[in-house]
Amino acid sequence: MSTEKSLSFEDVNSQIEQHLSLSKSQSVSAAAPDLCSIYGIVKPILTLLSQTVLIPQTWRGYITDLIQVLDTLCPGH
Repeated sequence: MSTEKSLSFEDVNSQIEQHLSLSKSQSVSAAAPDLCSIYGIVKPILTLLSQTVLIPQTWRGYITDLIQVLDTLCPGH
């Protein structure tokens, strides 16, 4: 599993709010065609899901695999 620090709801929400603080047109135009921009926004959510024990281990494994693939495709996000 990941060695990243565990995220709380507040951590994830704060990161999402930072992205939402951009003007709507900036956010939509920048993220719509760009997988990495979208991934930068949802990565904290995926990370939180991958650490949630209420989700079956198999599912968490696939989420972790997805994060690893997207981290490779989108370095720095």
